[in-house]
Amino acid sequence: MSDLEERTTNISPSKFNPHKDVVQELDINDIETNNDKFWEQQSVNLHKCYKQGQAYANNSNKKTSIDLLQDMFKLLKQQYKNCSENEQHFETIFNQLHSNLQLVEDLGNTVDKNCILSIIQGYTLGCLKRYEKQ
Repeated sequence: MSDLEERTTNISPSKFNPHKDVVQELDINDIETNNDKFWEQQSVNLHKCYKQGQAYANNSNKKTSIDLLQDMFKLLKQQYKNCSENEQHFETIFNQLHSNLQLVEDLGNTVDKNCILSIIQGYTLGCLKRYEKQ
């Protein structure tokens, strides 16, 4: 008998197969349901903003990244419509944003729309994770 055989015990393999880890797959419906639940619990106004923002996922591919940003600023502008004393200032600010984005596009510089959507989604999910930890 060898030195190794003297120090170890030989055990036959188990007749039980190890249980395979189950990875739960998420689809877009699960993510949408979770996001809906989260924003519903925050406030009616934030839930409304979230629902407005969801429309961007259905945009046609004909929209450029600049179009997407301009549309988003239009939605954001709606939140400032009823600021009585500063309404005209907000109107000017958002018109300038729109014009400046148009200037960027006219200069031939653009960003991939999918890149912007990914940044927004990543930012949103990052915020969700942060809220969950609190």
